Amino acid sequence: MKYFSFDIECSDGGKGAICSFGYVVADDNFKVLEKRDIVINPEFRFFLTGRKKRPDIQLSYTIEEFKKAPSFPEVYDTIKGMLENKEWQIIGYALGNDADFIRKDCVRYNLPCINYSYFDVQKLIRNTSEDKETISLEKACDRFGIPIDMELHKSDNDAFVTLQIFRKIVESGNSSSEEIITSNENCNGTLNNYINRYSGDRTVKKNIIKPNPKGKDNCIINGTVNKMLFIRFIKYVYPYNPRSLNKPLKGKKVCVSENYERTHFKEMIHIIQLICDLGGRYTTSSSESDLFLTYNDVEGKGRLGNVKEDAIVVSLESFLLFNGTSIESVEHKNPKDIVYLENDKYSTGRY
Repeated sequence: MKYFSFDIECSDGGKGAICSFGYVVADDNFKVLEKRDIVINPEFRFFLTGRKKRPDIQLSYTIEEFKKAPSFPEVYDTIKGMLENKEWQIIGYALGNDADFIRKDCVRYNLPCINYSYFDVQKLIRNTSEDKETISLEKACDRFGIPIDMELHKSDNDAFVTLQIFRKIVESGNSSSEEIITSNENCNGTLNNYINRYSGDRTVKKNIIKPNPKGKDNCIINGTVNKMLFIRFIKYVYPYNPRSLNKPLKGKKVCVSENYERTHFKEMIHIIQLICDLGGRYTTSSSESDLFLTYNDVEGKGRLGNVKEDAIVVSLESFLLFNGTSIESVEHKNPKDIVYLENDKYSTGRY
């Protein structure tokens, strides 16, 4: 048996697209046979510093190096071939997250899902710790006395360090690696047909989506098809031209008044696409928005009443006019075809 340890970095720390896939192949004695970092052009924004309640991340390559690298579809076959190799035991640190990154990029580029099984070393540490604490890779190295003499957040290095942690766990006990993997069922996970889950996870009841009420085909109502498509589009929208330098909203979150949003489903899809093309991300939470677009709002009421002090507040009409369009123009556009989002592989939870 060979071990295949891998790690992924993303362009905004996990919510964006994959920008590196690093791995280590080792024999059954943990001797490293191959170590490589595949640099990937995420074709998406980089947002790694200044994030609320999330640590800053310094990647190992410059943005220019990432942009010159091949995109995910260009390295897809290589990654798929390794992850679906049945002769390898796949391990990693917090691999449930990495499996979700793989799933997202397969969905994003309309590629067949990469189906594989994995063993999560982070969950194993939690299983064997008295405090049941979920710890970072750096803290795990400290706990097991592994010196960090290489740059972390470089995917192949993180994969190598994870392999060394697993080796320490195996060598410090009386069980073989196979016995450890078998006896810690909840550390084993699978990505299969765009569904990522650990063994033993409870099955979530299927979300029941109601049709749009008669006469309200352009409204966004909880539990309806429109609300489902709206939420999924917010998550999976990507810019038409990811290499455009015109990104005045780069790193900014934008929210539109619910007075407009809830009765303009078709138009909101176009507006969200525009915001994305300008480098921004749409949010339905005005309290976290950097730019709030008003529409017949009353001061202190609704979403406007929750806007943070340093947010910019302008009218939706002014925003659209500034960007070369208008409310009337948007409302005369043909509906954007997003029926593909009805596929369960795009599921984001409840609606």
